[in-house]
Amino acid sequence: MLVGFAVAAADDAGVRALSLLFTLVACGGGGGGHGAVPDASRPDAAAPLGDIADELRAIDGMSMVTEYDYDGPGYRFFSMLYTQPVDHDQPDGPTFSQMMTLIHRSYDAPTVLATTGYWNYLGGSRTEPTVLLDANQLVTEERFFSDSRPDPADWDKLRIRQAAADHHRIIAALKRRIYKGVWVSTGASKGGMTSIYHKRFYPDDVDAVIAYVAPISFGAPDDRYQAFFDTVGTSACRQRLHDFQRMALTRRDEIKPMIVDLVNQEGYQFSYSGGLDTAIEDEIAGLEWSFWQYMGTQFCNSIPQAGATAAAIYNFIDQDGGLTFSADRYVDLFMPYYFQADVELGYPGYEASYVQDLLLYKDVVRPDPLPSGFDHTYDPSAMADIADWVKHNGDDIMYIYGEYDPWFAGAFELGTTTNAVELVAAQATHGASISQLSSADRDTALSTIEAWTGVQPSFPAAFARPLPPRYTPRPPPWLLLRHAHR
Repeated sequence: MLVGFAVAAADDAGVRALSLLFTLVACGGGGGGHGAVPDASRPDAAAPLGDIADELRAIDGMSMVTEYDYDGPGYRFFSMLYTQPVDHDQPDGPTFSQMMTLIHRSYDAPTVLATTGYWNYLGGSRTEPTVLLDANQLVTEERFFSDSRPDPADWDKLRIRQAAADHHRIIAALKRRIYKGVWVSTGASKGGMTSIYHKRFYPDDVDAVIAYVAPISFGAPDDRYQAFFDTVGTSACRQRLHDFQRMALTRRDEIKPMIVDLVNQEGYQFSYSGGLDTAIEDEIAGLEWSFWQYMGTQFCNSIPQAGATAAAIYNFIDQDGGLTFSADRYVDLFMPYYFQADVELGYPGYEASYVQDLLLYKDVVRPDPLPSGFDHTYDPSAMADIADWVKHNGDDIMYIYGEYDPWFAGAFELGTTTNAVELVAAQATHGASISQLSSADRDTALSTIEAWTGVQPSFPAAFARPLPPRYTPRPPPWLLLRHAHR
């Protein structure tokens, strides 16, 4: 994800965009502040609010509040750090600084909490709910990712309940002092999962949740996902993709020099994959997942066929995913997710049986990227609890899915008693959004949001979802699956 095991096009422009975004969200340095429990720092709740920068700095535990230029009239953009307990069951114990960004529109506007589930890859990009509601937007980096990692890191505290408590404290602090109106939380994929977990443990923090392409898995691995690939799209497209993967594996030596050029240019290392040759094989074998996650039927006719040039084979692999996210630097970046998948979240079981006879490195033992010295035993009770709560108590949650997204195979089951809605965008993938729904479903989504918030949502005339799928985080698919079956 997750945002998925598989990805969007890892073209150079997309990678550069991510790199620039990482630089932006890392601004403000590391530092912290104290105060494990938020204070009611405004004695007079009716006192007039001053400048937003001053109000943020006055919150106990908030530090490194830095304002940046923002390309949008009427908005102001900040990055900041907020001090959180490493263990919310021991609020007076060790702390860490959680990185956040804020797009401020007005004190009276709704506020959208955008949970990424990873590092703060959103930065100053507005999510679809933020645009629809013309809202303020607070983006949080998940604990243990990037700059929001305790030092030393007690990985046993990387649990969904602890992360939910992080968001609870943040909302309590901002509601108490600044944003007292409507709150909506949102996220895509793992971010959507995170927003659901938060509402499970703190159901009164937000008025509603809009969760995009958020799955739930019930095993490590969970074998429910495999059957999806037998029926997705058309049989002709599925066969053409399988034929391409087999062709690419038989011609891997022809495309390797092009890959070596990229590797040398970027300085990539592939020790977690077991070396470059293994990474190439893994990427080709995992193309089916990534193709359906971020490309879909509109790309079926562009899949190279027998007799294609080596350059055409390489370019399609690069367009479908490429090796960038299998490099060591990105494995390290996603390592907290691997840990979470191992201990609570689970992950899909998947095996491309139609290429198994061509794999040369399937028995290679990969180095374990997970932190040592901590219990990696999968606990099935965590997701069982979430699923039960969603069925019986998961009120005011909207689930948006893409019909051709493999993660749709792990969709939440809503039950029959909850005030919740599931909407599926036809032929959409892991970038599914409200704007991609049929007109009838889009009207349902907008009217539901209005009923929840009291605000009439609307699309700007030239609205396009602010986060193109290629900028969405993506752990390498085959690496995690190989690691999972170690």
